[in-house]
Amino acid sequence: TIRFFDGELRADLKLQQAGPPKDDRITCAVRFEPVAGYRKGRKQIEYLKKRSRITITFAPAPGTGLYTPVAASVGTQIGTLRIQATRVTAR
Repeated sequence: TIRFFDGELRADLKLQQAGPPKDDRITCAVRFEPVAGYRKGRKQIEYLKKRSRITITFAPAPGTGLYTPVAASVGTQIGTLRIQATRVTAR
C-alpha cells in the first residue's frame, strides 16, 4: 500500500503483483482508495475508485537494492494517461 496526500486528498494505492517479473521489472495492478479530503459522489473520484485500470511498473534502482517506479498507466474518463521514465540513476 502506498499512502499519499497531495495537499487536499488523502488516498491509498493498493498494489498487487500483476504477473511474474519480466526483465527484473515488476508490474502491479493498483486499486485507488480515497480516504479523506474529497467530495463523495464526485464522478472523477468514483471512476478512479471503481472503474479505472491502473498499473505501475517497478525496476531495480542501480546500486541501491531498492525498486523504483519506471512506468505507470492510469485509465481516466477521457483516455489513458501513460508515463515512462527515460533514465534511472541513483544519487
